[in-house]
Amino acid sequence: MCIVLVGLPASSHCQDVAGQQAQEQNLPLWVRSVFAKGGLDKTLSISYAINPFYLRADFNGDGKLDIAVSIEKKGTGERGIAVVHSNDRSVYVLGAGNKVGSGWTDSRSLDVWCVYPTSIVALGAGETSIPILKGEALYVAKFGSSSGLIYWDGKQYRSYQQGD
Repeated sequence: MCIVLVGLPASSHCQDVAGQQAQEQNLPLWVRSVFAKGGLDKTLSISYAINPFYLRADFNGDGKLDIAVSIEKKGTGERGIAVVHSNDRSVYVLGAGNKVGSGWTDSRSLDVWCVYPTSIVALGAGETSIPILKGEALYVAKFGSSSGLIYWDGKQYRSYQQGD
């Protein structure tokens, strides 16, 4: 099941600190702990511009639930995703100014994100090989435009374009 991302006004006046703190309480305690201990770079913050602002899945295929959180780079507004692996509490920043594989650096243009189940992936637009998913992937899309997967290859996250 995919979730349609609902954009909120970019103005910081629309989101008060109390509301953000209440939202953050929805994150699992272990993720909040990782972020509080410096797991999320100080130039990044959780973004509440999409709903839901985080997804749970086994992204690295170890049998434990990991968390993908919508984030934003302070100053530039570039958005991305921080994936936190539950087994070792490692944080992977995808987008927010960082390149994801050969793909995007900013997720502001994405309309949809959801968990893509571990399964066989069809050959994507302009792709020459099919990735083998070690765990579940993130499906990201822009209405009327492109879509793709973000998946763990055992060492890093990669992007795979599915459609134009």
